[in-house]
Amino acid sequence: MGHPGQYTFVVAEDEETSPWLPFHVESGFQRQDSVITLFPAICFQQVVDFQSPTAEQLAASLGWTMAGGVWNHKDYPVLCDTVLVLSPEHAGTIAKDGWSKREVRQFLYENIKRPADELAPGKHGGGGLSAALLRSPRLQGLVVDGYVRKFRSPESILIVVAGGTAGRLSVVIPGWASGDFDASTPVSHRIRLNW
Repeated sequence: MGHPGQYTFVVAEDEETSPWLPFHVESGFQRQDSVITLFPAICFQQVVDFQSPTAEQLAASLGWTMAGGVWNHKDYPVLCDTVLVLSPEHAGTIAKDGWSKREVRQFLYENIKRPADELAPGKHGGGGLSAALLRSPRLQGLVVDGYVRKFRSPESILIVVAGGTAGRLSVVIPGWASGDFDASTPVSHRIRLNW
């Protein structure tokens, strides 16, 4: 099933409101550059959280929603990138506690994980991952103390600030392809204006 958002969804980063460096600067471009990033994604999932007052509580809420929105026990962990679009209010809650984007990514990477024995191939829970799957190069570094991390690395979680300023609603945009190829790797290019 497809939907128009897979090829028409556009997010304009709110650089003025964001408490952090813009995404394009983090990606190695100059602040004055105009940059577009293309990212093959499936449909986005809205995250509504009016309750979490601290960075840690909000990051956990966002992370478990991210896990629920891009969860597939047959293709776990997500080996493609995921974009987290934070509303200005959510970004403000996180920044108020002194957290950077790096700390959000690290928290999500370390804490969003499931017991390996719930992730049996071909069925939902109860049977455990086969020994062969646990030894898979795909999961190298992602299986820790019997748990499988949701995200392949902190850097695979891309964070931007966008959206309206009146509402604690953020958006998760998972990549559409996972596995041993880089189909959902974001690509950024500087826009050259020739007037």
